[in-house]
Amino acid sequence: MEIHSIESPLGALVVTIHGGAVTSLRFAAVPQAGDFAPSGEGPKSDSFRFVRDQLAAYFRGEIRQFEVPIKLDGTPFQRRVWLELMTVPYGVSISYGELAERIGCPGGSRAVGQANHRNPIAILVPCHRVIGGDGSLTGYGGGLDRKRWLLEHEAKNLARQPEWQFRRSRTGARLEPRSQQRSFPFSLPQVRKPDERPNT
Repeated sequence: MEIHSIESPLGALVVTIHGGAVTSLRFAAVPQAGDFAPSGEGPKSDSFRFVRDQLAAYFRGEIRQFEVPIKLDGTPFQRRVWLELMTVPYGVSISYGELAERIGCPGGSRAVGQANHRNPIAILVPCHRVIGGDGSLTGYGGGLDRKRWLLEHEAKNLARQPEWQFRRSRTGARLEPRSQQRSFPFSLPQVRKPDERPNT
Protein backbone atom coordinates (compact mmCIF):
# COMPACT_ATOMS: atom_id res chain seq x y z
CA MET A 1 0.00 0.00 0.00
CA GLU A 2 1.22 3.50 -0.78
CA ILE A 3 -0.16 6.85 0.32
CA HIS A 4 0.85 10.08 -1.38
CA SER A 5 -0.20 13.71 -1.53
CA ILE A 6 -1.22 15.40 -4.78
CA GLU A 7 -1.51 19.17 -5.16
CA SER A 8 -4.68 20.48 -6.82
CA PRO A 9 -6.56 23.77 -7.28
CA LEU A 10 -8.73 22.68 -4.35
CA GLY A 11 -5.83 22.00 -2.01
CA ALA A 12 -3.84 18.86 -1.35
CA LEU A 13 -5.41 15.48 -2.09
CA VAL A 14 -4.34 12.29 -0.35
CA VAL A 15 -4.48 9.16 -2.50
CA THR A 16 -4.16 5.58 -1.27
CA ILE A 17 -3.19 2.88 -3.76
CA HIS A 18 -3.24 -0.84 -3.07
CA GLY A 19 -2.43 -3.50 -5.63
CA GLY A 20 -2.29 -0.91 -8.40
CA ALA A 21 -5.83 0.40 -7.71
CA VAL A 22 -6.97 3.54 -5.93
CA THR A 23 -8.79 2.68 -2.71
CA SER A 24 -9.11 6.19 -1.30
CA LEU A 25 -8.90 9.77 -2.54
CA ARG A 26 -9.74 12.53 -0.13
CA PHE A 27 -9.02 16.18 0.60
CA ALA A 28 -6.13 16.52 3.02
CA ALA A 29 -7.87 19.46 4.72
CA VAL A 30 -10.70 17.11 5.78
CA PRO A 31 -9.13 14.51 8.11
CA GLN A 32 -10.90 11.22 8.65
CA ALA A 33 -10.79 8.57 11.35
CA GLY A 34 -8.03 6.02 10.78
CA ASP A 35 -6.05 8.29 8.46
CA PHE A 36 -2.47 7.43 7.64
CA ALA A 37 0.09 10.10 6.81
CA PRO A 38 1.32 10.39 3.20
CA SER A 39 4.47 8.44 2.44
CA GLY A 40 6.52 11.59 1.87
CA GLU A 41 9.24 11.79 -0.73
CA GLY A 42 9.73 8.04 -1.14
CA PRO A 43 9.66 6.29 -4.53
CA LYS A 44 6.48 6.72 -6.53
CA SER A 45 4.92 3.84 -8.47
CA ASP A 46 3.70 3.98 -12.06
CA SER A 47 0.16 3.63 -10.67
CA PHE A 48 0.58 6.76 -8.59
CA ARG A 49 2.06 8.76 -11.44
CA PHE A 50 -0.83 7.72 -13.69
CA VAL A 51 -3.42 8.85 -11.09
CA ARG A 52 -1.56 12.12 -10.53
CA ASP A 53 -1.34 12.83 -14.27
CA GLN A 54 -5.02 12.04 -14.88
CA LEU A 55 -6.12 14.30 -12.02
CA ALA A 56 -3.89 17.10 -13.35
CA ALA A 57 -5.48 16.68 -16.81
CA TYR A 58 -8.96 16.74 -15.25
CA PHE A 59 -8.22 19.98 -13.41
CA ARG A 60 -6.88 21.51 -16.64
CA GLY A 61 -10.16 20.61 -18.34
CA GLU A 62 -8.49 18.20 -20.77
CA ILE A 63 -10.30 14.97 -19.87
CA ARG A 64 -13.85 14.15 -18.83
CA GLN A 65 -13.47 10.47 -17.98
CA PHE A 66 -10.90 8.75 -15.82
CA GLU A 67 -9.17 5.53 -16.74
CA VAL A 68 -7.78 4.95 -13.26
CA PRO A 69 -8.27 1.48 -11.71
CA ILE A 70 -10.23 1.75 -8.46
CA LYS A 71 -11.29 -0.66 -5.73
CA LEU A 72 -14.41 0.17 -3.74
CA ASP A 73 -14.82 -1.37 -0.30
CA GLY A 74 -18.21 -0.98 1.31
CA THR A 75 -21.56 -2.62 1.93
CA PRO A 76 -23.46 -4.03 -1.07
CA PHE A 77 -25.82 -1.04 -0.93
CA GLN A 78 -23.00 1.48 -0.76
CA ARG A 79 -21.27 -0.16 -3.72
CA ARG A 80 -24.51 0.01 -5.75
CA VAL A 81 -24.70 3.73 -5.06
CA TRP A 82 -21.02 4.37 -5.82
CA LEU A 83 -21.07 2.37 -9.04
CA GLU A 84 -24.18 4.23 -10.20
CA LEU A 85 -22.45 7.52 -9.42
CA MET A 86 -19.84 6.62 -12.00
CA THR A 87 -22.53 6.59 -14.72
CA VAL A 88 -23.47 10.25 -14.10
CA PRO A 89 -21.93 12.14 -17.04
CA TYR A 90 -19.33 14.87 -16.68
CA GLY A 91 -20.94 18.27 -16.19
CA VAL A 92 -24.35 16.84 -15.28
CA SER A 93 -26.02 16.93 -11.88
CA ILE A 94 -28.80 14.69 -10.56
CA SER A 95 -30.76 14.70 -7.31
CA TYR A 96 -30.49 12.20 -4.48
CA GLY A 97 -34.03 11.09 -5.33
CA GLU A 98 -33.06 10.47 -8.96
CA LEU A 99 -30.04 8.46 -7.84
CA ALA A 100 -32.21 6.38 -5.51
CA GLU A 101 -34.61 5.58 -8.37
CA ARG A 102 -31.74 4.63 -10.65
CA ILE A 103 -30.59 1.93 -8.24
CA GLY A 104 -34.13 0.63 -7.76
CA CYS A 105 -34.69 2.23 -4.37
CA PRO A 106 -37.43 4.87 -4.86
CA GLY A 107 -37.95 6.90 -1.74
CA GLY A 108 -34.47 6.02 -0.50
CA SER A 109 -32.89 9.42 -0.99
CA ARG A 110 -31.79 9.62 2.65
CA ALA A 111 -30.00 6.26 2.53
CA VAL A 112 -28.44 7.23 -0.81
CA GLY A 113 -27.25 10.49 0.72
CA GLN A 114 -25.57 8.62 3.56
CA ALA A 115 -23.83 6.28 1.12
CA ASN A 116 -22.81 9.27 -0.96
CA HIS A 117 -21.27 10.89 2.10
CA ARG A 118 -19.22 7.74 2.77
CA ASN A 119 -17.79 7.59 -0.74
CA PRO A 120 -14.07 6.85 -0.17
CA ILE A 121 -12.85 8.04 -3.60
CA ALA A 122 -13.65 11.68 -4.25
CA ILE A 123 -13.73 13.07 -7.82
CA LEU A 124 -13.03 9.71 -9.47
CA VAL A 125 -16.36 8.50 -8.07
CA PRO A 126 -18.21 11.77 -8.66
CA CYS A 127 -20.42 12.20 -5.63
CA HIS A 128 -20.12 15.97 -6.19
CA ARG A 129 -22.59 15.61 -9.10
CA VAL A 130 -25.48 14.80 -6.75
CA ILE A 131 -27.47 17.77 -5.45
CA GLY A 132 -30.72 18.41 -3.62
CA GLY A 133 -34.08 17.99 -5.32
CA ASP A 134 -34.58 21.77 -5.13
CA GLY A 135 -31.25 22.42 -6.86
CA SER A 136 -29.37 23.28 -3.67
CA LEU A 137 -25.87 21.91 -3.13
CA THR A 138 -26.81 20.22 0.18
CA GLY A 139 -23.67 18.52 1.59
CA TYR A 140 -20.26 17.36 0.46
CA GLY A 141 -17.47 15.69 2.42
CA GLY A 142 -14.92 18.12 0.97
CA GLY A 143 -17.03 21.18 1.77
CA LEU A 144 -19.61 23.04 -0.28
CA ASP A 145 -17.06 25.47 -1.76
CA ARG A 146 -15.18 22.55 -3.32
CA LYS A 147 -18.42 20.98 -4.56
CA ARG A 148 -19.45 24.25 -6.19
CA TRP A 149 -16.00 24.62 -7.78
CA LEU A 150 -16.10 21.09 -9.24
CA LEU A 151 -19.60 21.56 -10.71
CA GLU A 152 -18.70 24.93 -12.21
CA HIS A 153 -15.39 23.59 -13.52
CA GLU A 154 -17.11 20.74 -15.36
CA ALA A 155 -19.91 22.93 -16.72
CA LYS A 156 -17.38 25.45 -18.02
CA ASN A 157 -15.32 22.80 -19.79
CA LEU A 158 -18.20 20.90 -21.42
CA ALA A 159 -17.98 23.03 -24.57
CA ARG A 160 -14.21 22.98 -24.80
CA GLN A 161 -12.57 21.13 -27.71
CA PRO A 162 -10.77 18.96 -28.18
CA GLU A 163 -11.30 16.50 -25.37
CA TRP A 164 -8.11 14.63 -24.58
CA GLN A 165 -7.49 11.04 -23.60
CA PHE A 166 -4.60 9.07 -22.17
CA ARG A 167 -2.86 6.50 -24.31
CA ARG A 168 -0.71 3.95 -22.54
CA SER A 169 2.31 2.37 -24.20
CA ARG A 170 5.47 0.57 -23.17
CA THR A 171 7.18 3.93 -22.80
CA GLY A 172 4.49 5.36 -20.52
CA ALA A 173 1.26 7.33 -20.83
CA ARG A 174 0.66 10.37 -22.99
CA LEU A 175 -2.21 12.74 -23.71
CA GLU A 176 -3.59 13.03 -27.20
CA PRO A 177 -6.79 14.54 -28.65
CA ARG A 178 -9.77 12.29 -29.15
CA SER A 179 -11.08 12.04 -32.70
CA GLN A 180 -13.17 15.07 -33.62
CA GLN A 181 -15.72 12.61 -35.01
CA ARG A 182 -16.19 10.93 -31.63
CA SER A 183 -19.66 11.24 -30.16
CA PHE A 184 -20.77 10.62 -26.60
CA PRO A 185 -22.53 7.31 -25.91
CA PHE A 186 -25.32 9.28 -24.24
CA SER A 187 -27.29 12.49 -24.74
CA LEU A 188 -26.11 15.24 -22.44
CA PRO A 189 -29.09 16.71 -20.57
CA GLN A 190 -29.19 20.39 -19.75
CA VAL A 191 -26.69 21.19 -17.03
CA ARG A 192 -28.36 22.44 -13.90
CA LYS A 193 -26.38 25.19 -12.20
CA PRO A 194 -25.89 24.74 -8.44
CA ASP A 195 -28.12 27.73 -7.62
CA GLU A 196 -30.76 27.01 -10.28
CA ARG A 197 -34.08 25.50 -9.22
CA PRO A 198 -35.60 22.85 -11.50
CA ASN A 199 -38.68 23.71 -13.53
CA THR A 200 -41.92 22.58 -11.94
